[in-house]
Amino acid sequence: MINKARLGALISTMMVSGLSFAAYTYTPVAIVGQASGKAAVIAVGISDGSDFIPYKTRVYKYNNAGSVLSTQDYNYVKANSATVDSADKVIIAGSYNNTDYFVAKTGTGLGTWSHNWAGNGGVPVMPKVACDSFDQVYAVGHSYNGTKYDSVGVRFLSTGTNNLSVTDGTSYSAKWTDMAIDTTRKLVVAGVEKDSSGIAHAVGYKFDGSGSVTSSVNTGSVVYDARVSIDDNNRYYFAYSMTYIDRTPGVDEEDLVVRKCSVGGFGATWTNYVVTSTNPRIFLAWDDYGNALAGSDNLSSGQTTMHFFDSSTGSPTSDSPGSYDAVGLYVDPGNGRWFAATRWDLLAINSSGYFTPSVYDTTRVAKCSSYIRTGTDVIDGLYVASTVTGYKFLVETPAWTIYQS
Repeated sequence: MINKARLGALISTMMVSGLSFAAYTYTPVAIVGQASGKAAVIAVGISDGSDFIPYKTRVYKYNNAGSVLSTQDYNYVKANSATVDSADKVIIAGSYNNTDYFVAKTGTGLGTWSHNWAGNGGVPVMPKVACDSFDQVYAVGHSYNGTKYDSVGVRFLSTGTNNLSVTDGTSYSAKWTDMAIDTTRKLVVAGVEKDSSGIAHAVGYKFDGSGSVTSSVNTGSVVYDARVSIDDNNRYYFAYSMTYIDRTPGVDEEDLVVRKCSVGGFGATWTNYVVTSTNPRIFLAWDDYGNALAGSDNLSSGQTTMHFFDSSTGSPTSDSPGSYDAVGLYVDPGNGRWFAATRWDLLAINSSGYFTPSVYDTTRVAKCSSYIRTGTDVIDGLYVASTVTGYKFLVETPAWTIYQS
């Protein structure tokens, strides 16, 4: 049987040779840092209508001076996320043909592969993909068929063999939006699920190698978003945004709730909350001292607030620097500084929870995507790709900056 994704990659090779003349508008969806100052940007291109390929994903690979080493197209693919393995192979995850889930280890020759499989009839989204220490590839996704969300989690060996597939297992709506890998190489997911009454709850699941749930959490009501993160000591952190109905009589309240969990599971060490704006999107990170940082982003106003939760008590400190729209979060545990990639600026926050502004850049007019990778020969810092007027996108790394034409 012909794998449709491989056929799409073959067509893209033909297009590079000059058989396609369509103009594409590119939007960066992810950026990954690589060894020795190199980087890769993953961008989705939408055709101007002059070609039979309406959309595709292009992987740009840069050397340590910011020059393009290569590009590779995946036709009919809309990537949502990306990561790299220990050999600097770029892995992308998203949808194929607006109907199938899609995961690929990009490049050419030995060791590259792609897989696609059907969703529930809606357009699949895969918001997170990651690799473990064995270069196994993990991804989480969801799709909406017009009635409800269904969710999946998968794992592939470095060779591309699928060795784990899990689904939400509920007949009601389930939207998994985040994923982490614990230090024992277990898949951990987080998201929002509705019960039989239609009430949305924050959920988290840890799966063993056979796909059985070994730890879980189901909490909150009228929940909008949920996140999970795991530190180097295998301690879990869990966060969600929700509406607290009638906290005071007749007054509903929007909350961001953060739970510091046990080692290896979702048991609570402490749980605390802060009052936020309406229906916030959230971000979650941790540092070497067990402190948690959660960002809440008001989707209507663009106001972002960062909340620092003390390791011992969970007591929060919050700060809001202005109308910044955060789209990524990174913590440097070595010096206790936090960095938020935002729509308008790069902001730093220290271990006490307060911002120090960086360079203001008004050219960032759309979504940025940030990713940090640490390891041998990898330059530590923030990698940002953002759209910019007059160019395909702007790329900023710790070593170089370029405007991609």
